[in-house]
Amino acid sequence: MPISRRRSGRWAWLALGSWTVVVWILGGDHFGHSETSRILGPLYEWLLPHLGPEQRAQWLSWTRLGAHPAVYALEAGLAWRAFGFSFPRWGPLRRAGITLATLALLAGSDEIRQTFSSVRTGSPTGVGLDMLGGLVMVAGLLVWSRRAGGFAQTAPKQI
Repeated sequence: MPISRRRSGRWAWLALGSWTVVVWILGGDHFGHSETSRILGPLYEWLLPHLGPEQRAQWLSWTRLGAHPAVYALEAGLAWRAFGFSFPRWGPLRRAGITLATLALLAGSDEIRQTFSSVRTGSPTGVGLDMLGGLVMVAGLLVWSRRAGGFAQTAPKQI
């Protein structure tokens, strides 16, 4: 394996590992509803002063729910890339399956951890939202992979 490809592979795993730590931190008590409301509530009040308290609360809820798929979509993209460097012979479908299995493990572990928290509540809905983001990203990557060179192409192209 060329040195530049090996180095890129290391960076891909470092990025994935770093983002996984961020995801784990975001699932912790410091990013629960009460903590994020203290920051986002005044921000929404400043940006959208015409909204009433109930509407601002709804916006906060949507933001928190929307964060799940967004965070896990990025996790999926980084996992896809890291697996592509380390296992270049894997086809896109296999890489997609391993990526989604990895996401399910992380999402499930995070929600289980939250069930033991005094300020968070783990739920299957959280896992579903997390997996939705991952599925959308993986589906996009599968389409991109097919258009970039068909399913016969397994290794990422070198730049």
